[in-house]
Amino acid sequence: GEVDKPQFRETCSHATALLLSNLQVGQHKTDIKGFSCLLRLLCWCPAYMLTPDAMETGIYIWTWLVSAAPQLGSLVLSELVDAW
Repeated sequence: GEVDKPQFRETCSHATALLLSNLQVGQHKTDIKGFSCLLRLLCWCPAYMLTPDAMETGIYIWTWLVSAAPQLGSLVLSELVDAW
């Protein structure tokens, strides 16, 4: 079916904010499995959809993740490599 573009971007933005806020609370409290699943979805969904709008959203959230939490750079890159 057709994807609601504004809703997709909003959902991805909320998920990204959730990941980053969990990092701020303290890494010892972060649910690693849930964190990994959400990060994987954020990296894979835009690549799977492969539309210009989805890619724009993907680039936006991937850049946000890496700039706000540089320690996630290698994890994000690893997921993106797997997705492609």
